[in-house]
Amino acid sequence: MSSTKDNSEAYKTALDLMVLETQDSWQTFSAFLLIHTIFLAFLLNSALGENPCTFKLGAFIASILGLLLCIPWAVAYARTSSYVYFRIAQARSLEPADWNLIKGNGKAFAEGESITIEGKSYRMHWLARHLRMLYVLAIIIVIFSLVYITVLVLAGPWCPSAAPAPPAMLSVT
Repeated sequence: MSSTKDNSEAYKTALDLMVLETQDSWQTFSAFLLIHTIFLAFLLNSALGENPCTFKLGAFIASILGLLLCIPWAVAYARTSSYVYFRIAQARSLEPADWNLIKGNGKAFAEGESITIEGKSYRMHWLARHLRMLYVLAIIIVIFSLVYITVLVLAGPWCPSAAPAPPAMLSVT
């Protein structure tokens, strides 16, 4: 009896850790997303003025900084999502055989299979089966990186400097 109780406690702890790691992963990703969205909004506003392809030192440096800040975002995302998958595997290994929550139906559903419970069939949407969250969130980071690269190209020193306005003509009447 004690072994069953210990296993139930370990399973509950594993589930709690799984939830904790999932929340941590989403909070970390969301924090970076918020920061990059605000930073990129200001950058695009300053970089894409009247003539987008002109050398703008501030936008050029900011785009390099934004691109560099995508690296810790990607690393943090990879690390926290690895913990989530690890905690899911831990909980799956501790789940009692007859529960079928994370093992069996849960795993099959997560892998895109159709599951029937009480006569009703459940299956993830086609897009969700083929584009897992792991890839969707990584794609978001890549899109931000590509926008930073685009601004880098459009505001770089290889673009012509903004031409000075012609002097105003004085007319004598």
